[in-house]
Amino acid sequence: MSVVQVAVLDTSSNRTLAERLVDQLADRIGGLGVELADIAGNVQEVANRVASQSERFHHLQETAETMVSANHDIANASQAVQSTASAAVGQIAESRHAVETAVSHIAELVAAVGRIEARLAAVGSALSQVAKVSGSIEAIAKQTNLLALNATIEAARAGTAGRGFAVVASEVKSLAEATRQATHQISDTVRDLDGQIGSLIGESSDASLRAKSAGEGAQQISGIIMRVQEGFSSVGAEIGSVARAATSNLGHCDTVIAELNELAKGVDLSSRDLRNADARVAKLLETSENLIALIADSGVETSDAPLIRVVVDTAKQISDVFETAIARGEITIEQLMDENYREIAGTDPKQYLTDYVAFTDRVLPAIQDPIQRSDPRIVFCVAWAKGGYLPTHNPNYRHPQGPDPVWNNANCRNRRLFNDRAVKQVAANTKPFLLQTYRRDMGGGNFVLMKDVSSPIVVRGRHWGAFRMGFRQS
Repeated sequence: MSVVQVAVLDTSSNRTLAERLVDQLADRIGGLGVELADIAGNVQEVANRVASQSERFHHLQETAETMVSANHDIANASQAVQSTASAAVGQIAESRHAVETAVSHIAELVAAVGRIEARLAAVGSALSQVAKVSGSIEAIAKQTNLLALNATIEAARAGTAGRGFAVVASEVKSLAEATRQATHQISDTVRDLDGQIGSLIGESSDASLRAKSAGEGAQQISGIIMRVQEGFSSVGAEIGSVARAATSNLGHCDTVIAELNELAKGVDLSSRDLRNADARVAKLLETSENLIALIADSGVETSDAPLIRVVVDTAKQISDVFETAIARGEITIEQLMDENYREIAGTDPKQYLTDYVAFTDRVLPAIQDPIQRSDPRIVFCVAWAKGGYLPTHNPNYRHPQGPDPVWNNANCRNRRLFNDRAVKQVAANTKPFLLQTYRRDMGGGNFVLMKDVSSPIVVRGRHWGAFRMGFRQS
């Protein structure tokens, strides 16, 4: 064997060794990328959770401050009400004193009216005696008048001898007449006085009853005022307790707010640090993906290379199928580029229709589904519109939706809109292929780690979307 032949063999051996090393390096970097994708997803979730907690802490702070303000208002209002109640108690005490004085005066009035009524009764009795005496005097006057009449008759019989006696009899008769008239006048006066006194007795009796009733009412008012006074005193005491409790609560609230402020500062710092960590992990993930893409684009045959070739070839095949359908009039370019996503009522997660979904449901399964079944590493392979819309999925991900949204999220992924990091990069890519790591959200807190390779689908010079494949790290 010549030196040249040996040199050729050594060179070939070295190339084979280098390719193996590059393949192993690509595999290790791919694994690293997948792990970084998982770490980045976890860091992002924690960052989002901490950011949400930070917002809640700030909201809690605002709520606590509102509560403190309300407690201040309660304390101020309690003090104002307590002052008002104290003033009311003083006013009620004055009113009670006035009512008690009125009750005393009414009692004295009732006693005076009673005494007047008794005296009027005594005067009525005296007038009755006067009437009796007047009657007796009138009877005597009648008798005297009769005697004077007899004396006059006897004096007339006696003639001259009885003339002096006749004068006396005449005077006696005049006296009897005057007496009779006086007794008549006395009787009339007594009767008039008796009637008036009777009326006064009746009125004084009625006034006495009314005065007694007024006295009883005044006593009831006094009792009510006393109870109101006691009630206001109790209210004042209770309000005082409320004010003291509010003041004590203010102290506790101030302590809580101080603690919340410290916690909020800590959460804000944690949130900021996690955002920084998320950005750095994302940068590291991007670097690892660039290394993966660099190795894949180097021409060295790695474990990912066959799948990359399938994706690139299938993207071209789908472009040809779409253009052929347009040429045949099966669909227009405007329909194929439709981004008017119309929500399907009652779907959860939301599904949408477009002008081309019926077309892709007809032509894409024959292209996509055999590729999914061709390699156990392949999880999915689908044509994805650049707006993040996935019209037609593989059989195990295009089931009709059921009542469970978590199950739907994992098994009914067709006709859905997605906007995660990987989808956005797929939509933006115009290079022959894009290889990235992917943390696939299956709902219910479940994630699947995989690699993601995509290639643009171009129809009549317009970027429609990409053919995308998700596969497990070998």
